Amino acid sequence: MTVVVASGLTVGNGPGGNDAGGNGAGRDHGMQVFGGGHSIEVVSGSLKLAAGEMRAYQPDWGRLSRACSDVPEGKGLQGDEYLEIFRALQQVREAARKASEQMMHSSASVDKLEQSLSRAAENYEQAESQNLSTIGYADTDASVGAVINMMQAMPEWREEMALLAFAIYSPGLLGMKLRNEMNAAEMKKVGARTVRTLFSVLFDFAPNIVVAGKEEVSTMRTDATKLTTWIEHQQLAGEGHGSIMVSKAVTSSGEHRWIVTIPGTNMSGGSTWGLRRMAQAFDNNTDDVRNAVEAALKEAGAKPGDGVYLNGHSQGGTHSLNLAHDQEFKEQYKLKGTFTAGAPHGDDDPPTDAPQLMLIDPDDAIPALGATAPLKVSPNRVAVFSKSRDRVASSKPDLLGSDHGSHNYLDHARVADGVQDTALSDIKKQMELDDLKITETYRFKTSNGSKVRLPPLIPPPTVLRPLRIRF
Repeated sequence: MTVVVASGLTVGNGPGGNDAGGNGAGRDHGMQVFGGGHSIEVVSGSLKLAAGEMRAYQPDWGRLSRACSDVPEGKGLQGDEYLEIFRALQQVREAARKASEQMMHSSASVDKLEQSLSRAAENYEQAESQNLSTIGYADTDASVGAVINMMQAMPEWREEMALLAFAIYSPGLLGMKLRNEMNAAEMKKVGARTVRTLFSVLFDFAPNIVVAGKEEVSTMRTDATKLTTWIEHQQLAGEGHGSIMVSKAVTSSGEHRWIVTIPGTNMSGGSTWGLRRMAQAFDNNTDDVRNAVEAALKEAGAKPGDGVYLNGHSQGGTHSLNLAHDQEFKEQYKLKGTFTAGAPHGDDDPPTDAPQLMLIDPDDAIPALGATAPLKVSPNRVAVFSKSRDRVASSKPDLLGSDHGSHNYLDHARVADGVQDTALSDIKKQMELDDLKITETYRFKTSNGSKVRLPPLIPPPTVLRPLRIRF
């Protein structure tokens, strides 16, 4: 099944309730968990198994019934004794015959019930997929904010960029008007296509990532079963110009694993994780990031075939999701799972070989940035939608708003860590996070390398100056 809702729950510190996160910075949260194995599927599978067991046992009862029909003559038994044994065997035979018939009847009934539940699960999936199509988009469209940030990053192209955005957006807007589809969802789709096109046209290259030597950050033993730990590592990765963090972890059985945290978008001067790197994420171009991650893993001590987790906030989460589909990376290391917070999720189908856990604030517009379709979840991809009810809305169309900050997602992670939800627990088990402890954490600072720049896909500013439009 493509989209399945595992559970919907609300937690918070309202009247009569407790703050499920134990902290939550005093904020009231509403949380829904999407994906995982639906309870209907679980019951349906159990019924199918039970029906199979009944069919397997039924022949045994039949053989017992037939065996009781052939009663040998009693040797050394008196007439009354023989008659008593004969009658007892006849009773066993009749009981076995009835049990055999009942098992066949029950098996057929269970099969019908299982089929009915399967149909109900499919109908439930369709209804919930429609619901997810609205939840998968924030109330605020980030497309305008993204264009503004592009203008700030490349001021020499400001007028041309605005003109190009207008040229891309206008036909889509006109099409919606002609089709009588002027609604928020369709406008966000047009905005997503506009942003993707601008990124691919304007940011035609990104420099290589240079990875510096490892710097030990911590040797404290921390609990990797808690989502707050993963968010805290995302915050460490985002410090300064952005760094790749590599943590060594150990299971209860002594098996070593590695957690790689990729930084999010960093607009500081000199950072290699700016909008050009974001364009690579949108284009699903993983070459530079994969090379940097593999270099950091090797320097940290990871060996080919070791288990690796990918972790990232915002742009770092998108690179993590892309790497989860990168066969070259997965041939080098055994991918155990991916965790993202506030990451643009794109339109990709969930992978079938490694689980994914995604934390999303519905008021954060960034996760849907560039996506032309709702987020797809599955038993292998669980999305936790956590909403702060006391949020103060802002009308500023900023790309990196307060709802997108890692501090906000740290609050949501605290709440999620206190929630008892089947889908959330199951995906953690799939990721084998039980008793996973981080023992060492290293920082690998990154900087821009060099790469031959491709010819720009739009004329230089001097050519377009006669078309300048003031905004």
